[in-house]
Amino acid sequence: SPQCNTSTQRAPASNYSFYNMCTIDAHKEAWKLHGQYLRALMPYSTMSKYRLLGTGHSGTVWTTQQYQTVFKVFTHKRFEDVSREIVVSQYVQSILPKRVIGYTTCHLYNKQVCVAQMDLCTGVDLHDFRVRNMGVTRRLALRWIKELGTTLHILHSQNIYHNDVKAENIFICMSALKTEVQAKLIDFEFTSTTTPNLPTITS
Repeated sequence: SPQCNTSTQRAPASNYSFYNMCTIDAHKEAWKLHGQYLRALMPYSTMSKYRLLGTGHSGTVWTTQQYQTVFKVFTHKRFEDVSREIVVSQYVQSILPKRVIGYTTCHLYNKQVCVAQMDLCTGVDLHDFRVRNMGVTRRLALRWIKELGTTLHILHSQNIYHNDVKAENIFICMSALKTEVQAKLIDFEFTSTTTPNLPTITS
């Protein structure tokens, strides 16, 4: 889950996550480092077109309302590790588009910086959902366990193992009116697989 600096001045909320908002200062600092790569995707875009969702050990995560897209800029991981993660994430997204949030496309710059693209999804991770709602109802818990169980069963049938299922890697997607909620699996950094035509990954 992306971590943001704390401050009394915050950027406008993103509809990717209701609760993970980064400070304006963090937004400006991250843009200085990674703005050039995002501008390469949309040449006429400016900092105001993007919103920083968070920063992590491997890079930064951004969203843009114009294209309903999320971008993850990888800068602090080995190129080989990023490549394997992206290949597996794209494959999982292709076979389970309604059950996971994986990368749809990626853009590589000089084998040093990679920008991965994901679909924008309204919601929050399970950890924050529990905190904000002071728990989870039995009905929702049973429903999400069934959804995640089915997702993992399908992945295992393809010899793909997530290896990092936790509250922070379960994203609760909400409909526009917040009347429908669905649990989706995210973050395939530690995935292992023996599926043919996919690179072998171990945590």
